[in-house]
Amino acid sequence: MTVWSNANKIEEAHECSYCGDATRATFILTDELFGVFKHLCKNVKTEWQALLIGEERDGNVVFMNDYYIPKQTVTSATVINDECFTVKRLKKMRIVGGIHSHGGMRPFFSTTDHDCTNTSPIKNNIVINNDNVFVATKAIILPCGMVKFLDADVTREMPAIEPVNKVRNVKHIEQSKYTYLTPSTTKFGGGMGAWARESDFDDHPHYSGWDKDYSRYGENFIKGTRKKHAFDFENEKGGKA
Repeated sequence: MTVWSNANKIEEAHECSYCGDATRATFILTDELFGVFKHLCKNVKTEWQALLIGEERDGNVVFMNDYYIPKQTVTSATVINDECFTVKRLKKMRIVGGIHSHGGMRPFFSTTDHDCTNTSPIKNNIVINNDNVFVATKAIILPCGMVKFLDADVTREMPAIEPVNKVRNVKHIEQSKYTYLTPSTTKFGGGMGAWARESDFDDHPHYSGWDKDYSRYGENFIKGTRKKHAFDFENEKGGKA
């Protein structure tokens, strides 16, 4: 067996309502697989290929978390498969995709790749080069028997984030307190009656002319300069710096 082949020529459909609006697929790979590919690209300067193990998911997403390197004879521009795979064997091994290297060339699907590999029972295929650059495609067999290809993004698996039910010291986050001012306490005359935080006196341009004696506006106001997002540290004498 020299190529992954479906034996019968499959006609390609460039447009099909069966696929809906889908234009791309996503291949999610584990960090281990990325490491394996990087190692092979560094140490095997010829072409090479591997089968990818995982599962198909909804929304044209394919998850790949393991690999199998079949027996093969390679050159700088070819891969000859020396191991036969039936559809039954592929299913038993949970093979969902394939990857092969183009060595030092740019990654692309050659005519042989497109006509044979991409239309074989292995529907999700990746080409990589020695710079670890990927191209990928997903083949969807349509009810009419034709095949529709979707370009695919190759992405890294992100670890699941477990929900956190308790956060320490969350009570240290205190909501800002407001003091309500009567019209007579404003310098803008009657009718204002707006609420304000103590920081408003320092930061808001409309309050720049207000009396800095904050105590007259209520117990929540403290006389003196207020600093946002600053920590108070005690000095050597025991007082606050």
